[in-house]
Amino acid sequence: MRKAMIPLLLSTGLITGCANEFDPIEHATGESESEEQTEQVKDQDAESSSYSFWPVEPQLPMKEVEVSLINDGDTLTLSEETAFNSDGRVRFTGIDTPEMNYDTKEEPEPFAIEATDYTENMIHSRSLYVEYNPEHLEDMYERTLGYVWIDIEEDGVLVMLNALLVEQGLATVMAIEPNTTYAHVFESLEIEARQNQVGLWK
Repeated sequence: MRKAMIPLLLSTGLITGCANEFDPIEHATGESESEEQTEQVKDQDAESSSYSFWPVEPQLPMKEVEVSLINDGDTLTLSEETAFNSDGRVRFTGIDTPEMNYDTKEEPEPFAIEATDYTENMIHSRSLYVEYNPEHLEDMYERTLGYVWIDIEEDGVLVMLNALLVEQGLATVMAIEPNTTYAHVFESLEIEARQNQVGLWK
């Protein structure tokens, strides 16, 4: 697993508990960082935590959240206290997992149960963050669109669950403009999953 090291500035609220409303995690992104931002990082070393990320460094704001329900492999519902809106659901951006077909009462699509179980197991009792685009926050169903990051070992390594699902062959790439920030990453992971014949590609 490749890891990209990047300093992550956490507000006191994010360190001690879940963020309120839209309290984003501020992260320095190296090349795009201004001299002023660099000085701010240096001045706040005592309040900074060093995080590593897989498979890519975050490019958008992030918010710490709590999950109340796993809807399926690519959708979850947040607690009222940490939800982005009254709907509460977060739809994983850029990917698509097989449907559980709750509404139609038909049999779940192949690997739908496996994808849902995988998401539930990965999220259970772990620190969770949602990376979001403030300018394109919701889909037509009022679900928040987000990239879900988890601290798997609680060791400061944040892993994007969207990417993990594609890597495991439990999700396919679904690139819909303008939310295509990591489409190239997902496409590469899907090619690897196909080559490795895992999950949907067996």
